[in-house]
Amino acid sequence: MRNLNRLLLITLIMVSGINVRAQKNRVVKLKAKTTKTTATKTVENAGQQIFHTMLPATAKVMFIDSLVVGKADFLSKIPLPHEIGTLSVRGKNSIGDNLVQYENDFGDRRFYADGDTLGTSLFSQTLLGGGWSKPMIQSDLSESNYSFLNYPFLCSDGVTLFFSAQGHNSMGGRDIFMTIYDSDKAEWYEPQNYGLPFNSTANDYLLAVDDLDSIGWLVSDRFQPKDSVCIYTFVPTNPRQDFTNDNLSDAQLQHYAKITRIADTWKFGNRAQALSRLQAMLQRNSKDQNGQDMRFVVNDQRIVTTPSAFKSDESRKLFQQLRELQQLLATTDATLASKRLSYHDANTSPKAQLTKEILDLEKQYQQQQTDIKSLEKKIRTIEVR
Repeated sequence: MRNLNRLLLITLIMVSGINVRAQKNRVVKLKAKTTKTTATKTVENAGQQIFHTMLPATAKVMFIDSLVVGKADFLSKIPLPHEIGTLSVRGKNSIGDNLVQYENDFGDRRFYADGDTLGTSLFSQTLLGGGWSKPMIQSDLSESNYSFLNYPFLCSDGVTLFFSAQGHNSMGGRDIFMTIYDSDKAEWYEPQNYGLPFNSTANDYLLAVDDLDSIGWLVSDRFQPKDSVCIYTFVPTNPRQDFTNDNLSDAQLQHYAKITRIADTWKFGNRAQALSRLQAMLQRNSKDQNGQDMRFVVNDQRIVTTPSAFKSDESRKLFQQLRELQQLLATTDATLASKRLSYHDANTSPKAQLTKEILDLEKQYQQQQTDIKSLEKKIRTIEVR
C-alpha cells in the first residue's frame, strides 16, 4: 500500500511538471507574437506619418489612363518613345528581381542597377569610341540612406534622374526619388522623395517622362493583387501645381493623393488633347520601328538611319534638337488647324482674339520651319568635314 501511494505521488509530480513547462512555453509564444505585432504597427505608423506630412503638398496631376499588367514584364508595356531612350531588364538578382537599365536615345550613356539580395546600387557608363567605359558607381546616392536602388530614368535634360528605392524617408516599401546633377561640382544633389500622388504606402517602382509629347508614366502596385502593377499614364506639369487654393478636406485630398479614381482627375486638364498626343506618339513610334522615320540625308552618297550612325557627337546633339523642333512644328500645325476651325465656327465677338492667335501661330510655324532648315544645314556641314 505504501509503495502504491509513493507511485501515485511520483506520477502526480511528473504530470504537474509537464503542465508547468507547457504553461511556460505558452507564455513565451504569446509574448513573441505580441512583440512582432508591435513592431509591425510601428513600421506602418512611420509610413503613415510620412504620408500625412507630405499630404498638403500633393501635386495636382491629370491621369489620363491606367493599365494593370504583370509585375515581371511591365517595362515592355510602357510605350516610351525612342527619342526619350529605352528601358530594359539588364539582369536579375539571386531571388529573381529585375535589375533595370536606362539608355539614352543616342546609345552613348546609360544608368543601371546592380547588386544582390543585400542591396543594389546605381552605376553609369559612357560610350567611348568603340566600347563602354568602366562602370562607375553613383556613390553620391548613398546606400546608407537609400537601399535597393533600381529603375533609373534620366530625363531629356540630361541632368534630372528618377529612381526607386527603399529610403529612410520612404512612406512605402519603394518610393520614387528625384535628384539633379550639379555639373560644376560633378556630383548629384541629395535625392528628394517625389511626394504624392507619385508615391504611396505601397510599392512605387518607376517614373518616366516624355517631355516632347508631355506624357508620363508611373508604375505602382497600390490597390493591386500580388505580382501585378498598374501603369498610370499622366500629364506632367511644370511648374508643379498643388491643391493649396482648392480648399479640400483631408479626405478629399487623400482621394487624389492615393489615385483612388483617375476619372476624377480629368478636370485638371484637357484629356482629349493628351490622348491625341499619346496616339500621335504611338504612331510615330510605329514608324520608327519600321525604319521609316529616322532618315537624315547627309548628301547623295550617305543617309543616316540611326542617331549612333552620325560621325560627330555634336551632330547627334543637334539631331536631337532637330527632332524636338520637328515635334514642336507638328504641334503648332495641329493647334493652328484647331484655331482655324474654331474661327469658322465662332460668332462675331471672339473672332478678333482668334485672328490674333492664328496670326501669332502662323509666325511661329514659319520660324520653326526656318530653324529646322538651319539645323539640317548645320548637321550636314559637320558630317561632311
